[in-house]
Amino acid sequence: MSFVRVHCEDKRHFIKIEDVENVNFGSLVKIVVKSFDLQDVHGAVFHVSDSLDTCIDTDEILKHVLNTRNNGDFFLKIGFKRRVTDVNRSILSTDIESYVDDHGGKEIISAFKNDDRLTENLRRKLVNIVLDFIIERFGLYPTKEEKVAVAMATVNFFTCFKLAESRVGGIELFYNPVGGLGWITSGLKTRRARANGQDNGENLDQNINRDSPLDPKAEIEYLRSAVVNEVTLPTIKEKLTQTLEYRRLLFRDQNLNLLQEFPYFFHHPELILHDFQNLFECSNIADFVSDWPLYKENVKTALIQHVADTDFATVFSPDIEDILMLLKLLPNKPRGRATSNNRLNFLESIDRLIVFGKRGTPPWNYLKKEQTQPYIIAFGPTPKIIQQYFIVVEKQLINVPTHFSFIETFDLLFKLHHVLNFDFDVNLKNMMNFVEFYMYKISRPSFKPTVQMIKVFKDLMN
Repeated sequence: MSFVRVHCEDKRHFIKIEDVENVNFGSLVKIVVKSFDLQDVHGAVFHVSDSLDTCIDTDEILKHVLNTRNNGDFFLKIGFKRRVTDVNRSILSTDIESYVDDHGGKEIISAFKNDDRLTENLRRKLVNIVLDFIIERFGLYPTKEEKVAVAMATVNFFTCFKLAESRVGGIELFYNPVGGLGWITSGLKTRRARANGQDNGENLDQNINRDSPLDPKAEIEYLRSAVVNEVTLPTIKEKLTQTLEYRRLLFRDQNLNLLQEFPYFFHHPELILHDFQNLFECSNIADFVSDWPLYKENVKTALIQHVADTDFATVFSPDIEDILMLLKLLPNKPRGRATSNNRLNFLESIDRLIVFGKRGTPPWNYLKKEQTQPYIIAFGPTPKIIQQYFIVVEKQLINVPTHFSFIETFDLLFKLHHVLNFDFDVNLKNMMNFVEFYMYKISRPSFKPTVQMIKVFKDLMN
């Protein structure tokens, strides 16, 4: 066994060669393709050279170079030229129809012709048959052009999957050549992993019910790649429900990139509300947005009683100030001695929850390097007149729907903490725990309301 340094496509990896004496170009290419996760290389012409750019063009020279190399300085350069094909005209929608019909898909064709749509089970079956078609014709590593051709032929027959207002022919669900996402990409990745004997996510799978007919990794890959629109939204919501258990396990990874793993939450925040319902479907969760008007009537009275603040005022509009009164009622007490250095004043606490953005300035101007917990940016001509809200998550902007009020935006912010597994900001924790326990009716085993919380809630209910 030997480890060799390899440069390929501006990347560098050590690869393991089990038997140097019997290595050849074919076995070397297989190792490189697997190690570098190369795609679109089926039929490509590979060339090999050493670190001095000297061509290695026979199996005999390759073995000799590997056996006599200087381990400290030596490396192999692997290059390749992808096969260029013109397949767009060679694959027709009738080819896909015939293949699906001949490979167990009569029910799929019949359902589509009758209803002009497919159920999720039939869609999944169709994708698998299309993958079989691709692998049979082009192998596990089809070119970009071949994937585009198959996707185009498929949506030209199964038109329910053809997206309107597309720049690439409406094929994005099956394959998007810009970024390389889609059902074909995720399916081929799974097929290649199986062919190579890989089982990515093995530890996670031990926690999943294996009697389930779903492949959670494939479903997650679909969600990452999916284009959310009226056609796909019911399927996406169904898959969010089906993969909830698996996605919660992903949060064990402390370095998880939320935008990369869950892009649909960032681009379509209404899905956060849907996933929150999934999380608490068996609990009697209160409707905060509907119930808030009942509470807010007494917030100011409670503030006067507990804080003796009869002239409460901020720069923001009254609907925002109602929540800020609650924040002042329930400040987060510092640990240890309370000094000016370790206690945030009220205005600084507000800044942890919401900041004002002047209309006409870029929203990214208001991203805060030091804050890791989510917060709201309120945009408008003045803080009293807000026209648009954003929520900042890991220095990424979630564009809140323009028809959302501040209370709906606050509700979205709260639910986002649960869906994306965030702790509450330490400076807002008392208020957020109060809202969670009393207004959403969510109980945590480790949480007990403070005496102040009990008194405030009693006053809000009077």
